[in-house]
Amino acid sequence: MKQLKVVCLSDTHSKFVDVQHGDVLIHCGDFTNWGHDYEIKDFISWLKAQPHKHKIVVPGNHDITLDIEKYPQLKNKFHRYSNYNPEKLLQDLKECCHLLINSSVTIEGFKFWGSPYTLEYCDWAFQITGSSQQFWEQIEEGSDVIITHGPPYYYGDKTYNGLRVGDKYLVEKVQKIRPKIHVFGGIHEGFGVYEEDGGYLVDNSITFVNCSIMDNQFKIQNKPYVYYLQKDE
Repeated sequence: MKQLKVVCLSDTHSKFVDVQHGDVLIHCGDFTNWGHDYEIKDFISWLKAQPHKHKIVVPGNHDITLDIEKYPQLKNKFHRYSNYNPEKLLQDLKECCHLLINSSVTIEGFKFWGSPYTLEYCDWAFQITGSSQQFWEQIEEGSDVIITHGPPYYYGDKTYNGLRVGDKYLVEKVQKIRPKIHVFGGIHEGFGVYEEDGGYLVDNSITFVNCSIMDNQFKIQNKPYVYYLQKDE
């Protein structure tokens, strides 16, 4: 039996917490508040200090500077009087982790696929314009772990006022791919572990995890989530 201890967290917003030791550390995005240069550099320093052998990062909508394509537009809105170098920041982050932007990495036989993109909200970074159905077709078959910043519909997507804001096409695609686990954040108050409904065999069910460590008041309330990824050799 092959096993990896995977430690997952999201939505740290420039706060730094102690994380459990493990083989793989996953951050599902929003590690900054406003995507400032110094916030990203602080996160890189924190990430480098972690002892995990493998580190995977997916940015979030707050990590503005890393959305290279959209940043010229976002700069005028958020960083008008700053002169950041998005390409350099992106490269520095890539040098200390597997940065997944609609891409995958295979670690010790397990495939991890990740995307920072979410449904449109307040014109932040990494937003899907129009229907997301075609967008999620790029999730790779055979993925053992799917990592997104935003939640799928129904699992960990309920806001403080009771609205479900998850992506229906995302959950449909995840259920077709059938990874062992789908980890995400985005909706702070949706934190928790959700087992799949729908009559699938227990040994083929998907675990959905919203691993946001902050509540909707941006206060740290939760610990990173630990998952043991297993596969017969």
